Amino acid sequence: MAYLYVKPGGTCTTSSGRYTSAKTGSWSTAFTNVNQYYAGIQEVYNNGSVTTGDYILLCDESVFVKLNYDDYFVSNTNHKVVSIDNDDVSVPSPGAQIIFSNSTSSPYAEFELGMVYWYGINFTYNYAIEWVLGTNFYQNSNAVRYESCTFKMSGSPIYQKYYAIQKANTIFSNCVFYLGNSPDSTYQPRFKLRNNYGAGGYTSFQNCTFISYASSTNNLLEFAYATDLIDLNFIGCDFSQCNRPLIPANLWGPSLTINVMGCLLSSNNLINSIKGSVRFPTTYKVLDTSNIYLLEMYYGFGSLKEFSSIYRTQGAEYSDGVLVSKKVVSNNYVTRSSPFFFKLCEFYLDTSAAKTFTVQIAQDNGSSSLTDQQISLDVLYVDDLTSKAHVVTTDKNMLIASSTLPTSSESWIGLTNPTKQYLSVTTSDTGSYGLCSVHLNVYVPDLTFYVCPKVDIT
Repeated sequence: MAYLYVKPGGTCTTSSGRYTSAKTGSWSTAFTNVNQYYAGIQEVYNNGSVTTGDYILLCDESVFVKLNYDDYFVSNTNHKVVSIDNDDVSVPSPGAQIIFSNSTSSPYAEFELGMVYWYGINFTYNYAIEWVLGTNFYQNSNAVRYESCTFKMSGSPIYQKYYAIQKANTIFSNCVFYLGNSPDSTYQPRFKLRNNYGAGGYTSFQNCTFISYASSTNNLLEFAYATDLIDLNFIGCDFSQCNRPLIPANLWGPSLTINVMGCLLSSNNLINSIKGSVRFPTTYKVLDTSNIYLLEMYYGFGSLKEFSSIYRTQGAEYSDGVLVSKKVVSNNYVTRSSPFFFKLCEFYLDTSAAKTFTVQIAQDNGSSSLTDQQISLDVLYVDDLTSKAHVVTTDKNMLIASSTLPTSSESWIGLTNPTKQYLSVTTSDTGSYGLCSVHLNVYVPDLTFYVCPKVDIT
């Protein structure tokens, strides 16, 4: 492993700029002559005898301009490129800029980046259509990782531009992506994924920020081939400045896995939203009109959306005093034998004595009352002697005639002439202190109602 230093003005044209130990101190202290470091990354590859595991270290006050496509695409990708502090070259410091500008008239030229690790680089991408982030090599066992980098690509009135991510593992951590911010650019930049799972890999964005002009139609993601296997993860990302659909319309299939976890989303991000499984949802955190971040959960058989404008007056509230309800919508796949099942809430409770659990629901605009054959309540609680959970339910045998759920006297805000009801169940077996889990089952398709997440316990 060696260290090769890069700053504009460097004149090193041999492997003498390849150091077996890292430099310390300021740039002017570490280097007494410009022939001790390289002018750019291409000069490093041309003259520095780069080998596996080497570090290419860029001064954080530097700007590098590349005019030729396919630069930096090398067969050995196990090199690390790091922006370092001009005042202390031993300290990583974001700031080095690399500007890619296509020198040919063809708009289809690509820039392909093949190193295994990039830290603190500000990339700007002009003219050409496609920017390949990652590696073309299936056999690469290392994840290609970008950390604390910034990516800037403008939109185009003529061509669709892409950040292309392909084949091997690719991880973006604490990065910022500028994806076009001009309303007169018909084509805003997108991410294009190519068979990363099929190569044994995945793509993950962790704590990244996305910035773009708002659109309800210009999706953020595109997939190169319908048969590609994709494993895509957004973890703790911020889309509050990127109000565009995440995925294309009608995207569905066993070859596609998209995980959105703990992200801050805008409303248009959920257009074409992909469903979770029957039991486990795809979950989003969305900013509502009151500047409150609420959860939206999409299951295979329905959805749950939190609302701060519709709520029970004595109901669930966040720590800042905001009251909320959940809007429940079952889709047209739901049947009596295939219900929309979801967890409403969980909490710790002593059930050594009998407890009654009551859940309040409401429908808007004087809708018809619901029955116990259309919706049911399940409560799981811990046994007094073993780890097995007891289950009590309001579910009725299908052979038994349905009964209308009891009418509720609770007050709701935000609904017109609401139909108010409740479900209630009492424990029968002796329990103990432990986790209680409250679930609802919806047995009819295309049903919409509101439920208060606060369970009344007596």
